[in-house]
Amino acid sequence: FQSLNEYSVNLLDSWEKGDDKNRSILINFSEKLDEVQIITGNSLKKKLTEKDSKRIIKKTIHPEFEKGDYYTGLKRGLQKIIAEIN
Repeated sequence: FQSLNEYSVNLLDSWEKGDDKNRSILINFSEKLDEVQIITGNSLKKKLTEKDSKRIIKKTIHPEFEKGDYYTGLKRGLQKIIAEIN
């Protein structure tokens, strides 16, 4: 794969084969590339928009990652995602 995004999209697509109601959420990050992504399955795209995902990354996940606290960043990011989709 050429990029983290290409890998992430292909991975989520493989989970969705023939499933229009896919409720998957993929949080993918690369410490080496200093990159974080949240990609949603088809049925969650309206509940967790790209704008929402970018906000969660910028305000919740990334600040913790900058401190080297990946566990807390992922935990708080997941809490925000769950609140957003519920």
